[in-house]
Amino acid sequence: LAGPGTGKTFTLTRRLVKLVTEDGVPPENVLAVTFTRINAHDLRRSVADELARYGVPMPRISTLHSYALRQLLRNSELITSLPQPLRIADDFEEKNIIRADIGQTLGLSDKQMRGKFAELSSNWQSLAVENSGYQPADPRFMGAWQQHLKVFGYTLRSELVWQLKHAVEENPDEFGLEVSIHHLLVDEYQDLNKCDLAVIRILA
Repeated sequence: LAGPGTGKTFTLTRRLVKLVTEDGVPPENVLAVTFTRINAHDLRRSVADELARYGVPMPRISTLHSYALRQLLRNSELITSLPQPLRIADDFEEKNIIRADIGQTLGLSDKQMRGKFAELSSNWQSLAVENSGYQPADPRFMGAWQQHLKVFGYTLRSELVWQLKHAVEENPDEFGLEVSIHHLLVDEYQDLNKCDLAVIRILA
Protein backbone atom coordinates (compact mmCIF):
# COMPACT_ATOMS: atom_id res chain seq x y z
CA LEU A 1 0.00 0.00 0.00
CA ALA A 2 1.50 3.31 -1.08
CA GLY A 3 0.49 6.58 -2.69
CA PRO A 4 0.59 7.50 -6.40
CA GLY A 5 4.04 7.70 -7.97
CA THR A 6 5.81 5.82 -5.18
CA GLY A 7 6.84 2.87 -7.34
CA LYS A 8 4.17 0.19 -6.84
CA THR A 9 4.12 -0.83 -10.52
CA PHE A 10 7.91 -0.60 -10.75
CA THR A 11 8.18 -2.95 -7.76
CA LEU A 12 5.69 -5.36 -9.31
CA THR A 13 7.65 -5.28 -12.60
CA ARG A 14 10.90 -6.14 -10.83
CA ARG A 15 9.14 -8.92 -8.91
CA LEU A 16 7.85 -10.46 -12.16
CA VAL A 17 11.30 -10.32 -13.73
CA LYS A 18 12.98 -11.80 -10.64
CA LEU A 19 10.54 -14.71 -10.48
CA VAL A 20 11.26 -15.92 -14.02
CA THR A 21 14.95 -14.98 -14.34
CA GLU A 22 16.39 -15.61 -10.86
CA ASP A 23 13.95 -17.83 -8.99
CA GLY A 24 13.40 -20.30 -11.83
CA VAL A 25 9.60 -20.05 -11.83
CA PRO A 26 8.15 -21.12 -15.22
CA PRO A 27 6.54 -18.01 -16.80
CA GLU A 28 3.29 -19.92 -17.39
CA ASN A 29 2.92 -20.32 -13.61
CA VAL A 30 2.97 -16.56 -13.04
CA LEU A 31 -0.11 -14.39 -13.51
CA ALA A 32 -0.25 -10.61 -13.14
CA VAL A 33 -3.62 -8.89 -13.36
CA THR A 34 -4.29 -5.19 -13.67
CA PHE A 35 -7.26 -2.88 -13.35
CA THR A 36 -7.35 -1.36 -16.87
CA ARG A 37 -6.15 -2.18 -20.39
CA ILE A 38 -3.73 0.77 -20.21
CA ASN A 39 -2.21 -0.64 -17.02
CA ALA A 40 -1.88 -4.06 -18.66
CA HIS A 41 -0.25 -2.60 -21.78
CA ASP A 42 2.24 -0.53 -19.76
CA LEU A 43 3.14 -3.42 -17.46
CA ARG A 44 3.54 -5.82 -20.41
CA ARG A 45 5.85 -3.35 -22.15
CA SER A 46 7.95 -2.76 -19.02
CA VAL A 47 8.37 -6.48 -18.35
CA ALA A 48 9.15 -7.21 -22.01
CA ASP A 49 11.88 -4.55 -21.97
CA GLU A 50 13.40 -6.07 -18.82
CA LEU A 51 13.23 -9.66 -20.13
CA ALA A 52 14.61 -8.88 -23.59
CA ARG A 53 18.20 -9.41 -22.48
CA TYR A 54 17.44 -12.73 -20.78
CA GLY A 55 15.62 -14.47 -23.64
CA VAL A 56 12.93 -15.66 -21.23
CA PRO A 57 9.25 -15.99 -22.28
CA MET A 58 6.78 -13.49 -20.89
CA PRO A 59 4.66 -14.36 -17.88
CA ARG A 60 0.92 -13.84 -18.35
CA ILE A 61 -0.22 -10.25 -17.85
CA SER A 62 -3.81 -9.17 -18.48
CA THR A 63 -6.75 -7.26 -17.11
CA LEU A 64 -9.01 -9.17 -14.77
CA HIS A 65 -11.80 -8.87 -17.36
CA SER A 66 -9.76 -10.43 -20.18
CA TYR A 67 -8.56 -13.18 -17.84
CA ALA A 68 -12.18 -13.88 -16.85
CA LEU A 69 -13.23 -14.04 -20.51
CA ARG A 70 -10.51 -16.60 -21.33
CA GLN A 71 -11.56 -18.84 -18.44
CA LEU A 72 -15.25 -18.60 -19.37
CA LEU A 73 -14.46 -19.53 -22.98
CA ARG A 74 -12.39 -22.51 -21.81
CA ASN A 75 -15.28 -23.76 -19.69
CA SER A 76 -18.21 -22.68 -21.83
CA GLU A 77 -19.83 -26.13 -21.70
CA LEU A 78 -20.34 -25.71 -17.93
CA ILE A 79 -21.96 -22.28 -18.12
CA THR A 80 -25.72 -22.13 -18.37
CA SER A 81 -26.20 -18.52 -17.25
CA LEU A 82 -24.79 -16.96 -20.45
CA PRO A 83 -25.93 -17.11 -24.10
CA GLN A 84 -23.89 -19.56 -26.17
CA PRO A 85 -21.66 -19.21 -28.09
CA LEU A 86 -20.15 -16.65 -25.76
CA ARG A 87 -20.00 -13.26 -27.51
CA ILE A 88 -18.99 -10.01 -25.82
CA ALA A 89 -20.76 -6.80 -26.83
CA ASP A 90 -18.17 -4.11 -27.58
CA ASP A 91 -18.50 -0.44 -26.62
CA PHE A 92 -20.08 0.52 -29.95
CA GLU A 93 -22.69 -2.22 -29.79
CA GLU A 94 -23.55 -1.53 -26.16
CA LYS A 95 -24.02 2.20 -26.79
CA ASN A 96 -25.54 2.32 -30.27
CA ILE A 97 -27.53 -0.91 -30.41
CA ILE A 98 -28.27 -2.34 -26.97
CA ARG A 99 -28.87 0.89 -25.05
CA ALA A 100 -30.58 2.51 -28.04
CA ASP A 101 -32.93 -0.44 -28.63
CA ILE A 102 -33.95 -0.85 -25.00
CA GLY A 103 -34.20 2.91 -24.51
CA GLN A 104 -36.54 3.17 -27.47
CA THR A 105 -38.67 0.31 -26.13
CA LEU A 106 -38.94 1.91 -22.68
CA GLY A 107 -39.10 5.52 -23.87
CA LEU A 108 -35.91 6.46 -22.00
CA SER A 109 -33.12 8.83 -23.08
CA ASP A 110 -29.52 7.72 -23.61
CA LYS A 111 -28.55 9.45 -20.36
CA GLN A 112 -31.21 7.49 -18.49
CA MET A 113 -30.06 4.27 -20.13
CA ARG A 114 -26.44 4.94 -19.15
CA GLY A 115 -27.65 5.20 -15.57
CA LYS A 116 -29.57 1.92 -15.82
CA PHE A 117 -26.53 0.03 -17.17
CA ALA A 118 -24.23 1.69 -14.61
CA GLU A 119 -26.54 0.43 -11.86
CA LEU A 120 -26.52 -3.04 -13.42
CA SER A 121 -22.71 -3.02 -13.43
CA SER A 122 -22.59 -1.74 -9.85
CA ASN A 123 -24.80 -4.61 -8.68
CA TRP A 124 -22.29 -7.11 -10.09
CA GLN A 125 -19.28 -5.24 -8.72
CA SER A 126 -20.73 -4.93 -5.22
CA LEU A 127 -22.15 -8.49 -5.30
CA ALA A 128 -25.58 -7.03 -4.52
CA VAL A 129 -27.04 -9.57 -6.97
CA GLU A 130 -26.06 -12.31 -4.51
CA ASN A 131 -27.92 -10.86 -1.55
CA SER A 132 -30.91 -12.87 -0.43
CA GLY A 133 -34.08 -11.15 -1.54
CA TYR A 134 -32.25 -9.07 -4.15
CA GLN A 135 -34.68 -7.04 -6.21
CA PRO A 136 -33.63 -4.81 -9.14
CA ALA A 137 -34.43 -1.15 -8.67
CA ASP A 138 -36.28 -1.07 -11.98
CA PRO A 139 -37.91 -4.44 -12.81
CA ARG A 140 -39.28 -3.01 -16.09
CA PHE A 141 -35.76 -2.24 -17.30
CA MET A 142 -34.46 -5.64 -16.14
CA GLY A 143 -37.24 -7.42 -18.01
CA ALA A 144 -36.56 -5.48 -21.21
CA TRP A 145 -32.78 -6.08 -20.97
CA GLN A 146 -33.17 -9.81 -20.30
CA GLN A 147 -35.55 -10.15 -23.24
CA HIS A 148 -33.14 -8.21 -25.48
CA LEU A 149 -30.11 -10.36 -24.62
CA LYS A 150 -32.20 -13.52 -25.07
CA VAL A 151 -33.00 -12.42 -28.63
CA PHE A 152 -29.54 -11.14 -29.59
CA GLY A 153 -27.33 -13.45 -27.51
CA TYR A 154 -24.59 -11.22 -26.12
CA THR A 155 -22.70 -10.82 -22.84
CA LEU A 156 -21.75 -7.45 -21.36
CA ARG A 157 -18.10 -6.85 -20.56
CA SER A 158 -19.07 -5.44 -17.16
CA GLU A 159 -20.46 -8.82 -16.04
CA LEU A 160 -17.45 -10.99 -16.98
CA VAL A 161 -15.70 -11.02 -13.60
CA TRP A 162 -18.93 -11.79 -11.73
CA GLN A 163 -19.78 -14.52 -14.25
CA LEU A 164 -16.36 -16.12 -13.62
CA LYS A 165 -16.93 -16.01 -9.86
CA HIS A 166 -20.40 -17.47 -10.28
CA ALA A 167 -19.22 -20.21 -12.66
CA VAL A 168 -16.35 -21.34 -10.41
CA GLU A 169 -18.61 -21.43 -7.35
CA GLU A 170 -21.29 -23.34 -9.26
CA ASN A 171 -18.79 -25.88 -10.63
CA PRO A 172 -15.92 -26.07 -8.10
CA ASP A 173 -14.77 -29.54 -9.15
CA GLU A 174 -15.25 -29.29 -12.92
CA PHE A 175 -14.15 -25.73 -13.65
CA GLY A 176 -10.62 -25.75 -15.10
CA LEU A 177 -8.33 -22.72 -15.13
CA GLU A 178 -5.68 -22.30 -17.83
CA VAL A 179 -2.74 -23.56 -15.80
CA SER A 180 -1.65 -23.80 -12.21
CA ILE A 181 -0.88 -20.35 -10.77
CA HIS A 182 2.05 -20.36 -8.37
CA HIS A 183 2.45 -16.59 -8.17
CA LEU A 184 -0.43 -14.13 -8.48
CA LEU A 185 0.42 -10.43 -8.64
CA VAL A 186 -2.19 -7.66 -8.66
CA ASP A 187 -1.49 -4.12 -9.82
CA GLU A 188 -3.65 -1.18 -8.72
CA TYR A 189 -5.06 -3.39 -5.97
CA GLN A 190 -6.72 -0.41 -4.29
CA ASP A 191 -9.00 0.07 -7.32
CA LEU A 192 -10.52 -3.42 -7.21
CA ASN A 193 -14.17 -3.75 -6.25
CA LYS A 194 -15.80 -6.38 -4.02
CA CYS A 195 -16.38 -8.82 -6.90
CA ASP A 196 -12.82 -8.41 -8.22
CA LEU A 197 -11.45 -9.12 -4.76
CA ALA A 198 -13.61 -12.23 -4.44
CA VAL A 199 -12.16 -13.60 -7.70
CA ILE A 200 -8.61 -12.78 -6.54
CA ARG A 201 -9.29 -14.77 -3.36
CA ILE A 202 -10.61 -17.70 -5.44
CA LEU A 203 -7.46 -17.68 -7.60
CA ALA A 204 -5.22 -17.39 -4.55
